Amino acid sequence: MNLETKYGLLFRDWTMVLKDAVQVSLLAGEKYNFGTGVAVRSAAVSGVELVLGVSGEGEVELEEGIHSIRPHDLFLIEKGQSTFLVNRGSTPLVCYIIQCHRVRLTQELAPTEDPWDKQHDGDDQELEQSNFVALQHAAVEDVKKIVEAFQHTDLHDPMWCHLLFQQWICTVVEHIRREAESEVHSKQPDQAVQRTIDYLDEHYDEPVTVQQLAQMANVSRKWYTVRFREITNQNPSDYITELRMKRAKELLNLTGDSVYEIARKVGYEDEHYFSRRFKQKVGRSPRLYLHNRRYLGTTMTAPELLYTLGMTPIAAQAPFCEFPHYLKESFKQVRKWERSHVLNLEEIRRMKPDLIIASAWQDSMNYEQLNRIATTVLLPERSNWREELRDLGELLGKSKQALQVISNFDEGLYQAREQLQTLIPGETIVYIRLTREGITLYGEQSSRGSMLYRELDLNMPKASLFSGEGTLVAVEHLAEIQPDHILLQMEDGVDARLHLYNHPMWDRLLAVQNHQVYVLSNTEWYNFSFSPLATQYAIHEMLDLLKRKRLIRRMT
Repeated sequence: MNLETKYGLLFRDWTMVLKDAVQVSLLAGEKYNFGTGVAVRSAAVSGVELVLGVSGEGEVELEEGIHSIRPHDLFLIEKGQSTFLVNRGSTPLVCYIIQCHRVRLTQELAPTEDPWDKQHDGDDQELEQSNFVALQHAAVEDVKKIVEAFQHTDLHDPMWCHLLFQQWICTVVEHIRREAESEVHSKQPDQAVQRTIDYLDEHYDEPVTVQQLAQMANVSRKWYTVRFREITNQNPSDYITELRMKRAKELLNLTGDSVYEIARKVGYEDEHYFSRRFKQKVGRSPRLYLHNRRYLGTTMTAPELLYTLGMTPIAAQAPFCEFPHYLKESFKQVRKWERSHVLNLEEIRRMKPDLIIASAWQDSMNYEQLNRIATTVLLPERSNWREELRDLGELLGKSKQALQVISNFDEGLYQAREQLQTLIPGETIVYIRLTREGITLYGEQSSRGSMLYRELDLNMPKASLFSGEGTLVAVEHLAEIQPDHILLQMEDGVDARLHLYNHPMWDRLLAVQNHQVYVLSNTEWYNFSFSPLATQYAIHEMLDLLKRKRLIRRMT
């Protein structure tokens, strides 16, 4: 029974005016047609009908479906609905039927007007769904008085009947209100339990018992434990412990705090008891956990950066199904991980990492899911590997090691720069990658170009082609700038003859004529300029190639 409808709130926006009240008694198998009495054919309701079950059992057949009716069940049937009342039982079915009009409490409508006639005449709009409520015996007695008054002329006082009707409607509204409040109150304990769960998420470090949580939810401890388990799939004690252990792992991973300090921060006064609980839940003591952490980096360069700081990751991306030579020996036990554009969270979960190093530029959308697997840190996007390494060193308490790696690299860079000035003084050089898309030429605004032309101080051909970070070019463009040396990195599976060697302009390049095109190892140069290990390897290989070329010159 929905009394707050499209018309607004009952008694505030609209009311009902009583028209008639009758008692209907049906024998077994009989059918009552609203508007015409017992019949086979149905007629549409002409106003609003309230049908109240008195005794027996039957069915109310509506266009939307069939509903059972029993004593004290009340149905509201809107105008326009074709309706039957049927006795499906073996005993008489007795019902009271009250006919009334719905009236708006506005000046525009006369007291006897039905707003349905005024607003929806001939309109085939969807009707309100008919519902029912189960009324108390006292409410049924009130309707009985109304029906008896209509049945006996000497008792029929229109004013008195109307007052009885309005009193009964008030009883129905109050009954519905209490039922609604009861439904809300029945949900309140669950909401209270959820509030305690939210409380624990923020106050896991404070001493708390299950009894205290139950009191906060204003329910019994037994009921609280049952509902808590249904909501979280854990009992309260295990849930609290898991929260504390998760936070303890975060602190172990991300701070230099002592085990004693971490124990206090997650709610344990006794360091030894904390260590025992940690080992029970994690499988390792806090100190052993720190010593044997399982690291996972989600970017291509994170594993190399971790390794330079003395931490071997549990997995690393291998773009060509193999690790580069400079990592093969060190990464013997590292899982090869071919990451696609969509992060495979289930695969990461199976790896069981303790700390996930992710990047804000590619993993921010998956942060919450990653953090549920293990402690996850989103590192900011940086313009070069030195800044990334400093961030990582600060995160892992390895800042000194990070600075030492950078210092060693810069010292080697200085020595390489001195050798290059001797090997190819004044000569120009370009770095190109041959992929399925074509030939990409790198200028000094790119990471690779910056390493060559700024940090190694090599000579760049003077051409507008070098203005971009990485530009697709044709062999004709290379012929325009005529570099003295070409560093050529080719993607696996790409036919160099098709793109380069068979091109009529290729043999016209000075670098080709002078045999100064150096084919680079694709895997080893993949992270050139993006990590210290790859860049060091690339620089050494470039120096070896140029030295061999110089030696050949001398011999000839």
